[in-house]
Amino acid sequence: MTWSAVIRNQRTDRLNQQYRCGPLRSRGETRPLDVGMDNARNDVIRCPHLGSPSHISSSRSSKETFATSFDSAQLSVLSHRLLNDVLVIPSSRRLYILAILPIHQSSGQQHFECGEIDVNAIVRMAAFLDALKNINESHMLKEIGADIGAIIVDSCSTDLRSVADLYELLSGTNIQRSDLIGIIRDDSTFMPNTEQIMRQLNVPVVNTFFTSRLTTQTSGTLPSMSLVIQSIVEALKTYHSTCVNLIFDEKYADSILEFQRVAVTESVCVEVAIQMKNSSSAVAEATVRRLLLAEARIVVALLSEDTWIQLAKALRSEMVIAGRFVFIAMQDQRWSTSRKFIESWSTFEQHLISITPKTPVNHDLEIQKLTENIPKLQLPNLWLKQFWSSAFKCHVESDERISGAASSFSKECATSQSLNLTQVAPDVDVASISLAAHSIGVAFRAFVDRVCPGALVISLSDCVNEPLTAFHQSIVDSGFVHHLSDIPVSFNHTTGFRDVSIRVNRAQYIEDRLQFSEIGVFDPLQNEYTDSSDSTTASSSTSTPSRSGSFLLMSSTCPKSSCAREVAKSAVRRELPSITTALTDIQIMVFTIISVLAALTCLMCMYLKVISIGEYRNLTAVTFLGLALLSLSAPAFIIPPNGVSCTLRKLLFPIAISVTVAPVFVKSVMIWKGIRSSGSSILIAASIVVIQTVISTEWLFLSAANATEFVSTIHGTMWRCSPGDAAEALTLLSCCLVALLSLLSFVFSLASLRHSQSLQHLMISILAIAFEIVLYVSLPLIPYKTRDTVMATAILTFAFLTLLLSYLSRSSEKHEGESGTMQVGLVFGTCNREVPLDYLSCVKPLPLLPEY
Repeated sequence: MTWSAVIRNQRTDRLNQQYRCGPLRSRGETRPLDVGMDNARNDVIRCPHLGSPSHISSSRSSKETFATSFDSAQLSVLSHRLLNDVLVIPSSRRLYILAILPIHQSSGQQHFECGEIDVNAIVRMAAFLDALKNINESHMLKEIGADIGAIIVDSCSTDLRSVADLYELLSGTNIQRSDLIGIIRDDSTFMPNTEQIMRQLNVPVVNTFFTSRLTTQTSGTLPSMSLVIQSIVEALKTYHSTCVNLIFDEKYADSILEFQRVAVTESVCVEVAIQMKNSSSAVAEATVRRLLLAEARIVVALLSEDTWIQLAKALRSEMVIAGRFVFIAMQDQRWSTSRKFIESWSTFEQHLISITPKTPVNHDLEIQKLTENIPKLQLPNLWLKQFWSSAFKCHVESDERISGAASSFSKECATSQSLNLTQVAPDVDVASISLAAHSIGVAFRAFVDRVCPGALVISLSDCVNEPLTAFHQSIVDSGFVHHLSDIPVSFNHTTGFRDVSIRVNRAQYIEDRLQFSEIGVFDPLQNEYTDSSDSTTASSSTSTPSRSGSFLLMSSTCPKSSCAREVAKSAVRRELPSITTALTDIQIMVFTIISVLAALTCLMCMYLKVISIGEYRNLTAVTFLGLALLSLSAPAFIIPPNGVSCTLRKLLFPIAISVTVAPVFVKSVMIWKGIRSSGSSILIAASIVVIQTVISTEWLFLSAANATEFVSTIHGTMWRCSPGDAAEALTLLSCCLVALLSLLSFVFSLASLRHSQSLQHLMISILAIAFEIVLYVSLPLIPYKTRDTVMATAILTFAFLTLLLSYLSRSSEKHEGESGTMQVGLVFGTCNREVPLDYLSCVKPLPLLPEY
């Protein structure tokens, strides 16, 4: 398309008759045929084809008269500013879509004035008008005899101007709230006051960008920021990055808590979170200095346009080393077209990763179609001139109304220039706004068929008193197939937004142009991030090329920060211990096998003792049974804490050690009293074991309700048996009866030391006392991971040493315990001989001679 073709198709007279004439009119310009000057503050703009303007009067009182249902939107304008900011596409009914588009960029210190035109917005407006035209010409609306109009408001990317335009539009014209069936918001600028007006209107809103502030009656053709945050975190996990910094401004303030929550869940640490309260250079420089003090290399920057530009300047002024940071930011279409961004990229020396929706397959074909259809869409002449001037860096004729960047070009636009939208707006995305218009059209037809089928609908309120809430639900429930979506279009009923794939790009400023290359795609349906980088052009899939062509790993860690410790703690807390973990741990399996072999050895010794003919063989056999139980309880202390292992620790271990010590205590008392072994001795030992079992069982049931407890102290962070840090100490404390018996055994064995078995009992008592005291004192000083190993090893060692001590005095025990032999000293030189009594029944025994 050439400029001469545009001129032929953009005749002012024709545009005045088909569209509301406001955008074509500059300040101070008069149209005698269209403007009535009965009142200096009430200019009535009349377009001949809109029908009789009899309902509009120049008097102030007539302004309050409501328009009839068949009247089209005609503006009674209070200010000339509104003429340049509003474009009305008429409808034969009172059915209008309010579209808020940033046709111009903001300018001025107060951000109230309109600056240079945004070429991306012009293309998106053309896509919206084309979509609206297709909807009205489709059988979907023709079958019910309806068509939808539009009111396009130029927000100029500023909140104050948008509020003023909306206020004057709804109070200074005959456009009523009931005429609006939906709002398409195509401006992602932070505009809290405009959002407040939209909430008061309670009209369904369809956003065409990643929504960061969720409000009622709001849906979107792109996902909300929660899905974007999930994609960023998944990408960080894929590239093994566990630590990031976070900077944000008021636009994304509502998304920060969501980001931190998801980051903690996915074990990603947010080392520093900095809020940039304004877009001043001082705040930007202070932010950069704080980032330099942090360990994390990746910075997630959720910033608006002005704040991002100031940050880029601060990185240069603070002389940050090239490649020091990897910034992850929301990709903006103005990065490649706005003069403010283009000037900043030449000095931006950090890595940049951008987040954007995945482009549909047919998007390029749509751009080509728009290039051919723009002359037929009858865009406002003034906006089109500004667009052409900014696109080709030239000026059109000598029109003083073209302000901003367009008026600064000295070269005059040639009539032979051909428009190529791919070059003018290389990163523009028209899919979201086209789908927004189509979704409202589909929802309107579904709403009419459901609420008032067959009726002549002039406005939504013709069938129901409060239709807006139901109409919003119709938008969310709508589903259709569109050529600008690779999958059928539908909205998430939970969030109200579309779940579309999110593309992660690598941005590079090469040859005075910002270029994007895809490195990964996040699929919201599978909740999965797929790395799509080309390994032939990068050293690895996790590398980002610097401007000089070298590659740098896109990874970030901060092991020394408190944040990393908190994330590690959260990761441990989420991983609940399970007994199945022990089945796959080789060390635990080896230790368990050794413990089982030790238990079998003790049981074999118990059997040999039972079939022997010793005097205290039954009590000694019970001691061996206790050692077998101790060996079996040892693995419970190295198995990850769970309901089974914690119960074995608290119940089996005290019972096992009481079965070991109780017979020793009974034997020590019987030897001290000179009582021979009898059946009552076994009953006494069994009574002691029963008492210890009752104590341990009550201790178990009266402890915490949960078997395990998450503990984080200086000794480590892990799941432990309740009550956490003092688990082993309380288990040993529950064995206080065993400690008392060991101490008494020591006393009685010491009192009867002349007996051959007393020495054995004395050594076992000393070993038991040392075992309990050393563990009770030392375990609280040992880290958790080592503590369990020490406890299990000490139990197994105690069982082995006790078994060994039981055989140290075997010869002396045999000397005292065998009732069928005696030692007789015969004086044949200096020899001693064991002689059976049967053979010496008639021989007078001689006194024993001392051994030399």
